[in-house]
Amino acid sequence: ALNGVYSVGKTTSDFATLEDAISLLKHCGINGPVTLELAAGVYNPFVFNDFDIQGSNDSTMITITSAARNNHSVYIWFTTGNSGITLDNVKHWKLEYLNLDGTSSSSGTTSGILFASACENVEINRCFIRMNTSTTTSTVTCLKKNNATGILNNVRIIGNIFEGAYYGIYLYAG
Repeated sequence: ALNGVYSVGKTTSDFATLEDAISLLKHCGINGPVTLELAAGVYNPFVFNDFDIQGSNDSTMITITSAARNNHSVYIWFTTGNSGITLDNVKHWKLEYLNLDGTSSSSGTTSGILFASACENVEINRCFIRMNTSTTTSTVTCLKKNNATGILNNVRIIGNIFEGAYYGIYLYAG
């Protein structure tokens, strides 16, 4: 089981990719708080699907953060029809100091962070979510949860910057 701080994103890191780290988390679980520190750079969109990691709970969360603790060092670029980060049945996660850039997305269904289904105990902290500033399409959002996709429980949105989009935050009841 994992416990502690792990570096991600360089050949000299504990994990070369975030996918490698997530795979091990899913297989081994955790026995204490885990922080995955992303090296400065540009990353592809992430989809976190069915992440109820064994051993995670309210006090042993999994944090994905910029190693520099700066929301201008880790960039997640995404385009029309995609989301920067998709959270699908995620429990006990914290995202912090990430820069999600969807400024090239002016139409289609696009979100910086998309809650695709029920999620529990999720914190989004000090992220910078940038979308197209001239869009007139209501499906372009910084943070979104659609109708009939499950209930969000104990979701905290703290100290973030939302720029552009038609809606900054669009949360629809379960």
